[in-house]
This record gives sequence, C-alpha cells and structure tokens, in this order.
Amino acid sequence: MTVMPRRDDTAGKVPDWASMFAPEEWAWFVATLATDLERRGLRHRFDLDVGCVHIDRGDAAARPDVLGLANLSQICRARPRDAWNDAIRHHFDVAFDVGAGRTAEELSRDWLLARDAVKLRLYVQDELPDVPLVTWALADGLVAVLTFDLPESVVSVRQEDRARWSVGDDEVFDVALANVRGEGLLPRGKIDVGEGASVGVLEGGSTFFAATHALFLDEYDAVGPHGTLVAVPHRHTVIYHPIEDLRVVRALDAMIQTTARMHADGPGSISADLYWLRPDTGDEDDVLTFVRLPCEIEADTLRFRPPAEFVALLDALDPSSSQRRARGS
Repeated sequence: MTVMPRRDDTAGKVPDWASMFAPEEWAWFVATLATDLERRGLRHRFDLDVGCVHIDRGDAAARPDVLGLANLSQICRARPRDAWNDAIRHHFDVAFDVGAGRTAEELSRDWLLARDAVKLRLYVQDELPDVPLVTWALADGLVAVLTFDLPESVVSVRQEDRARWSVGDDEVFDVALANVRGEGLLPRGKIDVGEGASVGVLEGGSTFFAATHALFLDEYDAVGPHGTLVAVPHRHTVIYHPIEDLRVVRALDAMIQTTARMHADGPGSISADLYWLRPDTGDEDDVLTFVRLPCEIEADTLRFRPPAEFVALLDALDPSSSQRRARGS
C-alpha cells in the first residue's frame, strides 16, 4: 500500500509542469492526491517529474493505467485550498467511472464499435506518460494522440489496442479527425493587435478537442498565401494569423505573449510555442504539417528562435504591401 507523503516531503521540489505552485502548495497537492487514492484502495505510483500517476488496474479493466496531473493541478491552483479535496475527488470519480455507454476496453476490441468514438487530441510529446500510445507527429514535439471520447472522460488509445483493428493508420487518422469536425465549427473571434494587424481566435469551452481544429483551418478560410501562424495554448483555444505580409511581425509579438499567458493558466495546457502552418506545396513528402517556432518569455524578455525557413519567409515579404494594407489602401 502506498504511504501518503508528508507535506514536507516534496517542499522545494516543484517540477516545471507545476511551477504555478509554491513549494508548500505543491506538497499539499501531492498529499491530497495520495489521500484520495488511498481512500479508494487503489495501488498507485506517482511519476511527478513527468506529471502522472500510474494506477494498478487490478480486476477493473476499464480503469486507466496512467492519469495525467497537469490539468488537475491547474484546476486546483485556481481554487482556494479548502476546495482541492472536492476537485480531486470529482476528477478521479470521472476517471474511474466511465458512466453510460461502452467502456474503452470494449471499444478497443472492435473497430466497428470504436470508429464513432475515436478523436484526435493535441499534446506536446514530452508531456505524455511513458506508455505506448497511438500518435502522429505534427511538428517538432507536437503530436496528435488517438483517444476515445467517452461520456465522462477522454481515454488515450494504446498501441496494443489499436493493433487489434484491421484498418490502416491513415484511415484511423482520417476517421478520428472527421469525428472532431463532426462536432461543428467553433465560434470565431477577431482581435486587433495594432499596426493594421489582427489575430483570429477559435474557442470551444465545452469541448476538449477545440485545439484539434488547428488541423483544418482551411475550413475557417484561415490559411494565407504564405501559410498561417498558429498557437494552441490549451485544449479549448486556437489562435491564428493568416500570413499575407509583414503585419505577421506584429501578430507574432501579440501571439507570443498571449499564448504564454494562456498556456500557464490552462486548463488542459498544450504548448507555449507558436507554429507555422506552411502553405500547401503539393509535395507529398512534406510529412510534418507544422513548423515549430520556439518562443518563451523569461524575466520579461521575449526569446523567439525561429528556424531558418521561417526567417527566409519574413525576409521575402514585401514591406510596402503591409503598409498599404495598414492604411486601408
């Protein structure tokens, strides 16, 4: 049986993914997690550097083996400490009770049952648990993960379960993406960021798959002649700017700051980086959909490290075009 950690066991050892916690808050959070799992009689092992807890499934086949903690940590941090017990209890209640409908275990046995429940969800590769999941690379470090969208939870599909289906990877990807698209397009907003530039925002507060809409921005008429600048700070939002001219520089500055803030706040944080959705070249060898544009804010200093390909694009843009558009001429 796992022993509940003392509140001083983890003081001063807050991992990067939980940096919003002060050391005492972090220790309290971990202790509260352990208390709840002990109450349920579940054998478990924390991997706090990665940000997950491994659960011994035992005889309950529907229980997930690994539960991520990043989203739960953001939920708790946004609430008073005396509300953390209830938040954690509700989170695990949902995770361990799939409610009405078929379980992930049942779906994994039959593609004909699974095809209506599979959807793609975006994650940063390094933040996934050490479990063999079904993923597709979208950019450096950014992946689409195959999931089951169950009535009360979202469960990632393991490679061993997907191997039971006699369908190709392309079909699985296409069906899972179409299921997200089948939820309908998201409400669109537009924010003026100055100097004639603006950024678009897609928001889906009721769906865990809003960020996946970045994979079909063409349906929002959001792909410029030079591609699109894209951010997916968390699961509920896509921020974008179709690249037409040098107004992209102003959009870049605004998106870097906004994305960093939204990623830190969550819930369901994905990435603080920006991405360049390249224009369609017609080259089938272009495997990656996006190019990562690493960026971060350290001590109020903006650090943006775009790859040479994107720098070349900026250098080639016509400055007079953006000036004319800013004047409305």
